[in-house]
Amino acid sequence: MLDKKIVILDYGVGNLLSLSRAIEQLGENVIITKNKNVILSATHIILPGVGAFPEAMSKIKKYQLIQILNAAKKKNIFILGICLGMQVLMNVGYEFKKTKGLGLIEGSVLSISKLVRTNQVKLPNIGWYPIVKKKNKIFKNIKMKDSFYFLHSYMVSIKKNNLLAYYLFNKKKIPAIINKYNIYGCQFHPEKSGQHGLTFLKNFINLS
Repeated sequence: MLDKKIVILDYGVGNLLSLSRAIEQLGENVIITKNKNVILSATHIILPGVGAFPEAMSKIKKYQLIQILNAAKKKNIFILGICLGMQVLMNVGYEFKKTKGLGLIEGSVLSISKLVRTNQVKLPNIGWYPIVKKKNKIFKNIKMKDSFYFLHSYMVSIKKNNLLAYYLFNKKKIPAIINKYNIYGCQFHPEKSGQHGLTFLKNFINLS
């Protein structure tokens, strides 16, 4: 395998320090940047995200990351969106207002309340949940029902063939991990998910 070059996109809405520390804990070097040339020279790009969909897309546009991420997709660079970073991979989001997303994976972002009635649950949903997964190399050394840390009020709605794993919330299936070609997304925070989260990050970094 070629030497790995891991880049975390710095666009103002991610938990960059804990994520970079998690990657360094795996023995890997990581660069935090929004520089086009550095991003497009990467082997693996991580798109973090904390906050609201419209704000994230506004900043992605501000730093011209739409064009850069589209170019990265065409170059077959592996991309991982985390939490809100996964949600902005979709075509459109409906948090506060209808907002166009990156469209790297077909789908939309809706409130969990569209699936689970709010009089039955409290949002945001915060906690550790076991995932139910398909067979995929991203799950090396991750067992069925291993738990990860989630913190979100919105969820993606995608095609079934792009869904790699889900978790059950009030008996409803919430997408946890998605994939299309070289594009991956996870709704949970791997950097806050203990050893299972580190294993997931390691598996993404080892994709080639």
